[in-house]
Amino acid sequence: MNVSTDALRTVKDALGTFKTDIEGIGNTASVHSQACLKNCQGKIQETSERIKQLEIQAEQLTQKIQQLEEKINSSLEQKESIEQRIPQMEYRIEGLHIRQEGLLNRLASLQAQLSNTDDDQERQRIQEEIDQIQSQINQIRHSIREAEEEIDVMKEKKRILQSEISSMSSERSSCENDLSVTKRKLNQYQQKLERMTTIYRNIESDNESYLQAVKKFESSSKDRTEVNYQVVDECINLIEDMEAVL
Repeated sequence: MNVSTDALRTVKDALGTFKTDIEGIGNTASVHSQACLKNCQGKIQETSERIKQLEIQAEQLTQKIQQLEEKINSSLEQKESIEQRIPQMEYRIEGLHIRQEGLLNRLASLQAQLSNTDDDQERQRIQEEIDQIQSQINQIRHSIREAEEEIDVMKEKKRILQSEISSMSSERSSCENDLSVTKRKLNQYQQKLERMTTIYRNIESDNESYLQAVKKFESSSKDRTEVNYQVVDECINLIEDMEAVL
C-alpha cells in the first residue's frame, strides 16, 4: 500500500473521530450548563430560606422584648404603688400608737379614780368607761398588728417584684443582644443574596451566549469535517484506482 494512502487513511480516521466527538457537544454543554444553573439556584434558595429564618427569629425576639418591657413596666408600677403605700401604713400605725397612748393615759387616770372612790354608782360609771377604753385599746392593738402584718406582706411583695424586675431586665438585655446579632446576620445574608442574584443573572446571560457559540461551532465543524472527510475519501479512492492501473 502507498504511503500516501496510509497517511490519508490516518487523516480520515482522525476526521471520523473528531466528527464523533463533536456530535452532541451542544446538548452536552446544555446539560452541564443547566446543572450549573440549577446548583446556583439551589444556593440562592438556601440563602433565601436562611433570610426567612432570621426574619422570623428577629420578629420573635422583638415580640419577646416588647412582652418583657410590658411586664417590667407593670412590675415597676406595682413596686411604686407599694413604696407609696408602706409610708401611709407606717403613718397610720404611728397615729394608732398615739391614740393608744392617750387611751392608756386615760385608763390609768380612771383606774386611779376608781381606787379612790367609795360611791358604788360612781365606781360603776368609772368601770363602764374603763371597759369601753380597754375595748378601744384592744381594737387599736388589733389594727396595729394587722397594719404591721400588711407592711410585712408588702415588703415581701416588693422584694419579689424587685427580683423579678432584675431577672426580666437581664433577660431583656440578653434578647436585645441576640436581636442585634440576628439583625447583623440578616443584613449580611441580604447583601449576600443581592450579590448572588446579580452574579446569577450575569451567569445566565453569559451561559446563553456560550451555548449559542457551542451550537454554532458544532454545526459549522460538522459541515466542514463532513466535506473534508469526503475529500480525503475520494483521494484515497483515486490513489487506489491509479495503483490498480499501474
